[in-house]
Amino acid sequence: MIRPEYTNIEPGLLLAILRDHEASVELVPGYIRGERPLSPHAMRKLHACIIAHPATHLAVDSLGRHVHRPLRKGAFKVYPDNPTRTGGPGPPVRAARADGQ
Repeated sequence: MIRPEYTNIEPGLLLAILRDHEASVELVPGYIRGERPLSPHAMRKLHACIIAHPATHLAVDSLGRHVHRPLRKGAFKVYPDNPTRTGGPGPPVRAARADGQ
């Protein structure tokens, strides 16, 4: 049981998110055993499964404001990296996009 003071997520949504994560974990052994190829398509499928229920995520825009952005199921690396540290932004880190771009 998760006590209300440990989360700000509505209980029904939290339960759905936890079930999404459980379903995602069940996909992983197939990739590890080589039963399913670990491809960009597989990563998009896993991403979509993990975030099936949340509609938005909290982000920081170019002006430093906290904003809610839509979660695009199965799409990642839509926005550029914007790491921040206590002394200001960190160096740019570029991860390869799953779609090869």
